[in-house]
Amino acid sequence: MLITDKRPLEDFALDHADSRSAINSWIALVENASWRTKQDVKKTFPRAKLLKGNRARFELVHNRYRLIVLIEYIDQYVDVLFIGTHNDYEKLDPSSL
Repeated sequence: MLITDKRPLEDFALDHADSRSAINSWIALVENASWRTKQDVKKTFPRAKLLKGNRARFELVHNRYRLIVLIEYIDQYVDVLFIGTHNDYEKLDPSSL
């Protein structure tokens, strides 16, 4: 899968040093994946939560941080929609992303 813009992930990792390893691992797994279905995502990330509209939520660093992406299965790319603390996530409506 192609991650269309890694900048939000890189910027977040700079501001939250404890997330760097988890973000780098997530990036490596996604870039080596070829997801065609939601079940493929679950095979790579069993704890991922699949949301409406081909979006998925991932918990990073023992749920300290949350990441939401849009997955384009046919075109094989992933867009980062949100990365933030668990508290930041609680303040937003994931369906509005």
